[in-house]
Amino acid sequence: MKISESLKRQLKSLVLTKIQEEEERSATISTAYKLSEQEISAFSQNFPFLRNKIIQNTVDKDILGGFIIQCGSTYIDASMHGMITRLMNKVHERH
Repeated sequence: MKISESLKRQLKSLVLTKIQEEEERSATISTAYKLSEQEISAFSQNFPFLRNKIIQNTVDKDILGGFIIQCGSTYIDASMHGMITRLMNKVHERH
C-alpha cells in the first residue's frame, strides 16, 4: 500500500506538533541527588516558567552540586560541573 505525499506531510506535522506540545508541558531538573516534592515545588516557585509544567527529576552524579534545568529551548546550567567547566574555558582563553 502506498501512502500519499499529502498524508505523509500531515502525519509528520501532527507528530511534530505533539512532540512540541509535550516539550512545552514538561521540564527536567537534573541534580546530584533525588529532589523531594518540596524541593521541586520550590523550583516552580522560584522559576516562573516551570509553573504548570510536569517536572521530572533526573539524578546525575557528574553534576557534583547545583542543578541543570531543561524546559523546551530554555537551558539553565547552575551546576558545579558547569561552573568549573566555564572557569576552565576562561583560563584557557587567556593563555
